[in-house]
Amino acid sequence: MPAASSDEQAPYRVAVGAFGNADNATRQAARFRDAGFPVFTGVQGDLTIVLVGPYALESEAEAVAARIADGDFGIDPVVYRFRPDAGTPGASTPAPSAASEAAPAPASRAPAAPAAAAPAAAPPAASTGPIATSSSGRSLQVGAFADANSAAPLRERLAGVGLTPFEVREDGLTKLIVGPFDAEGLVLARERLAELGIESFPR
Repeated sequence: MPAASSDEQAPYRVAVGAFGNADNATRQAARFRDAGFPVFTGVQGDLTIVLVGPYALESEAEAVAARIADGDFGIDPVVYRFRPDAGTPGASTPAPSAASEAAPAPASRAPAAPAAAAPAAAPPAASTGPIATSSSGRSLQVGAFADANSAAPLRERLAGVGLTPFEVREDGLTKLIVGPFDAEGLVLARERLAELGIESFPR
């Protein structure tokens, strides 16, 4: 298995879970740590995200994701590129040990940051056109909030780049979803979200 990078801002991470309950994230982190994976956590809205890595090369992260997918974990891991220059902080909270409580990552990792936190360099005009949705395919979850009103800033940011979100109420949280997209649209949507520093998870 590829070794994790010693650089906390190495660009590639493998997401292996998102939990509204930090205790569940702690258990998931311990499960992967016990299996020999380098684990840390981050925060997306009101969710604690469990991550494996980081890795300097996409091929390394893909190899780790494939190993996880082929294992007995029963999850669909997601490889994404972390962009510290896109309005998100570079450091994530290390995954807690089994004997400690989960420590949330800095709140500034939440995707519901106000528009002022967007990257200083505006994306090309071509990146603001609508992306066609499909009657079938996969959607992307882009945020989860305990208070539906807290989702408003992110909803406005998404609409400004051609992504129209809808809300789903699950596990006591209001979740913002975009899609569904065909395979090409899914790739385009994830790239556009990455330009904004917004993490996304297929569902």
